[in-house]
Parts: sequence; structure tokens; C-alpha cells
Amino acid sequence: MNDTPSTTPNTGGKPDTTADEIAGSIATGLWRLARFILVWAWRLPIVSVPAAGLSVIYWQTGAVWTIVAAIATGAAIIAWSVYSPVSLRRYTIDRIRFHCLVWRRYRSWTAVCTDCGLSRTRGDQILVPALVRVQFTATDDVLTVRPLRGQTLTDFRKAADALADAFGADTITVTRPEPAVIQLAIRRQQPLAEPITPASGPVSGSGSARQWSLHLGLRGDRTPWRLPILGTHLLIGGVTGSGKGSVLWSLIGAAAASTATGEVQLWVADPKGGMEFGAGTPLFTRFAYTPETIAEMLADATALMTDRAQRLRGVTRSHTPTAADPLIIVVIDELAALTAFCDRTTKTAVDKNLGLLLTQGRAVGVSVVAAVQDPSKEIVPMRQLFPARLALRMAEATQTTMILGPGAIERGAAAHQIPDDQPGTGYLAIDGAATPILVRAFHYTDHDITALIRRYGRTTDGQK
Repeated sequence: MNDTPSTTPNTGGKPDTTADEIAGSIATGLWRLARFILVWAWRLPIVSVPAAGLSVIYWQTGAVWTIVAAIATGAAIIAWSVYSPVSLRRYTIDRIRFHCLVWRRYRSWTAVCTDCGLSRTRGDQILVPALVRVQFTATDDVLTVRPLRGQTLTDFRKAADALADAFGADTITVTRPEPAVIQLAIRRQQPLAEPITPASGPVSGSGSARQWSLHLGLRGDRTPWRLPILGTHLLIGGVTGSGKGSVLWSLIGAAAASTATGEVQLWVADPKGGMEFGAGTPLFTRFAYTPETIAEMLADATALMTDRAQRLRGVTRSHTPTAADPLIIVVIDELAALTAFCDRTTKTAVDKNLGLLLTQGRAVGVSVVAAVQDPSKEIVPMRQLFPARLALRMAEATQTTMILGPGAIERGAAAHQIPDDQPGTGYLAIDGAATPILVRAFHYTDHDITALIRRYGRTTDGQK
């Protein structure tokens, strides 16, 4: 007889579960439950504080006084809902919705950072940038992130496209608002997707230079887009169908009230034979539509500018528009037709007078607004002389950079990614401003143009 003890193999292939492992699992589950309760108690004090108070009252006094306290609490909440429903919603439903939305969209933050190359392994730990704060706007989720040591803004910008795909977003803009943090603006819907009806009363300023502005549409935050036109020049770039006409008609419509009073004069050049802006002739002081007549108009504008500068020399450093001495806005559509594709004599005259207007016109109340499809140096050799530059939908990233300057795309102004069903939408860069702003011009229909002319246009004898 063999006395050697026999062993029975574990045919299931798994080790036997011990009591310690069961106890450990139970303890882990209880800890997670307690942490969940504590976190939500901190996030929703309007629920946790009354609940804790009622529990203490029940423990100290019994059921009767607890019921009385519960009734009093309910009455207080009802009164709150009557007198300030907005604040009640902010501390209850909005908080619950906010935290549920954060959990639903960003519970996989660690996994996404790992998949997109923003994690590091230290021993058996996976380290990812800390998600410090989440904010929601109507169109964007704004994440404030504390990067890992050694991570740079460039690392996050390289991962931006991958992060956008992972989060199901249109685009992600990466910025550094403070030295220790990085901000991700995750765009989930276009803020200016719908066409904007022209303002019922065109807004232009009066008085000081700061008050002279034109209401052209809306900014990305849905506030009015007003362009200070006195003392500046504007260059508009965009491919065919991007909405350059919308911007120019918005400018014309915004200035129309002041053209009727004589404080503003519109000198309009339409090299396309007058097809685009011919209907607005009753609003214009000068209108030219052939290269030769446009060159003559620019020469006259230069002469007016020179004469005004001589009169104002030693009197004032800046011009204030009046009916006797109005602001001149020179509007040029399709600038390339004058700077690249006309005969040499006309091109030379245009380059000379346009250069003079851009370098000397701002101080004496002569502003230039020009639109172009190709903003390259060969087409617009003097683009750096425009303090304000608007990039509508561009054909490629290099053209966006030509209009808005280096670094604009990294700051979120990707004009070449604007959807083609949003004409008049673009990014506006102004000298001295850190970041281009998203804007959309009004959508002027033929009916709107007719109504504008009926209200502000002059008759053939020059009278309104």
C-alpha cells in the first residue's frame, strides 16, 4: 500500500478563492461606495446638508421633530423655487447635469491620453496629465489640464487631431493661459452655423475715433461684431463662395446711415464690371468698375488725402469726420484684378496710389477695405499695411497664415477648415490683439439691398 498522500489537480485552471480575497473585494467595494457618496455629498450640498441635518435631528429628538424639520425644509425649498427658480436650478439640476456630462464625456480621460500619446509609464503606473477643470459653453468644452513634467504646448498640439477624433469633436484648440496649465477648447458644434439677418438699424458711430465703428454681424460668442473703421484698413481674404460679398455689403449697410448724413462717403471699386455692387450705386459717392476708372478714382482719393493732410498739419493728429470733411471708405473688390492682372501702366498707378493711401490715409480719415482670393505677396505685396485682416474660408493652411500671420492656426484660427456652407464666416486679426476672433457677417439678400437703398439711397439729382 502506498502511503504517499495524493493531490487533486485544480481542473478549473483557477486558484481557489480565499476568505482574505473575498474580504478584500468587499472592502474595496465599500470604499468605492463611500467615496462615491462623499464626492456627491460635496458636489450637491443642497441635498447632503439637509439630509445630514435631518439625520442628526432624528438621532437627537426622534421622529416627530424630524418630520417637522422635513416639512420646514420642503417649505423653504418651495419658497426658494418661487422667488429665485434660476438659482435653485443652478444648485440642483444644473449641478447634476454638469457632473453627469463630465462623467459621460471624460470618464475615459486616462485611456484617451494613453492612446493619443500623452501618457508615461513609471514602474507599473500609467501617468497622464491631470484634468483640473471642465467648463461648458454653448459650443465648446473647455478643459484645463496640468501637464506632466516636461510636457510642452507642442506635445498637446501634435495630439490635437487625435484627441478631436477620440472625443468626437470638430476641432480642438490648444492654448496656454498660464505657465502651469494648458487649455483645450473642444469644439462640438459651430457657433455661427446659421445665416444672420442684417441689423434693422445699421450702427455707425459718431464723435470720437473710438465711437466710429460699423456693425457687421456677430462674433463667435454671439455678441455684436463692430469694426472700428476710422483710423484703420481692412484686408479680406477668401476663396470663391466664402462670403467676401457678404462682408462688403454688411460694411456698406452699416455705413449707409452715415452716408445719408454726409459724414461718410463710400468710394467703391468693382473690377467685375459692376456686377456685384452696381445695385448700390445710390449709396456711393464714387463708383468705378473698369481698371482705368478705378485707377483714376484711387488717384483722386490720394489727392484728397494729401490736401486734407496739408490742412490738418499742426491742427490735429487725427481726423474727426463731419459732413463738411467726411470719412472716406475706399472699398475694392477683387484686388488681384488691379495688382496682378491688368496692364502694366494701370498696375503701376494702382500700386502707387494704393500704397500711399495705406501708409498715410488712416490719420486723415481715408480708410481702405480690400477683398482678395489669393493673399500671396505676388498678388497683395502690401498686405502688411492692413492693420485689420479677415480670413474667410481659405484654400489651404498657408493662405490662412498669409492673412492672419504666424501662429494663428495654433491659436485656433483655422480659416481653411471653415465649412463651405457658412459664407461670411471668418477669423479677424487686428494688430495688437493676441488671438484672432471668430466672426460672421450679415447675410444680405437682394430684398435687403433694395430696402437699404430705398431707405438711404440718393436719387439721380443727389438728393435722398
